[in-house]
Amino acid sequence: MINLKIRSLLEQNIDLEYQSFSSGLLPGVDDILGVRIPILRSLAKDIVKNNQYLEFKKSMDHPVFEEKMLLGLTLSYMPWESSLLKEIQDFVPYIDNWSICDSFCVGLKQVRQNQKIVWSFLESYFKSTQEYEVRFAVVLSLFHFLNDEYLEKCLQKWSSIQHHTYYTQMAVAWGLTSAYTHSKEMLREYLLKQKFPLIISNMALQKIRDSKKIPKSESRALSEAFLNILKKPPKTTKSHKPE
Repeated sequence: MINLKIRSLLEQNIDLEYQSFSSGLLPGVDDILGVRIPILRSLAKDIVKNNQYLEFKKSMDHPVFEEKMLLGLTLSYMPWESSLLKEIQDFVPYIDNWSICDSFCVGLKQVRQNQKIVWSFLESYFKSTQEYEVRFAVVLSLFHFLNDEYLEKCLQKWSSIQHHTYYTQMAVAWGLTSAYTHSKEMLREYLLKQKFPLIISNMALQKIRDSKKIPKSESRALSEAFLNILKKPPKTTKSHKPE
């Protein structure tokens, strides 16, 4: 069976040093074998080339970290067909950490030629109450939708997210940093109008300050402008005494 063959190939490529490194980055994930991503990508290409994706998918039974990662990577090498969105939908429940989420999303370059249908598909994920469903929507959009047509739509969606955890907050902050490189004025406006929770704005500003692509003077000026907004007293409405 293909699952036994794949598990054997994975075990033959275990790197204990890499296993230790990966485990340190993914607290709580205790089923990491320690197989490097380039090897998984090579296996994914072979699965697609040999038309074994559905067989592999059906054979998934209590998959370890690398098997979930591998299943997601195979989708990035499949041609765009109407059925691909269904396969993406079926894979999302396997996303249970940021590494699988982000590696899966970055590879789905087919999305860029099919943005309208994929954007509609993401709608329910932006509204989800599941941590990694929300992160999936945010990360897929920051990788493949930050363009003239969808940039503001991304900012609007990210600012409307209701269910936040650490990993969704970090994803939105990452998205805001990426958005800043596409449209500084638009991102500045969203930050200074406090469209995002304070914790996310602070995360994004820190990432902007840490970025080597953004001049330090520019990032400092943005942070100072944001702090000045926070220092302003809230507007109060005048009460009218009855005559």
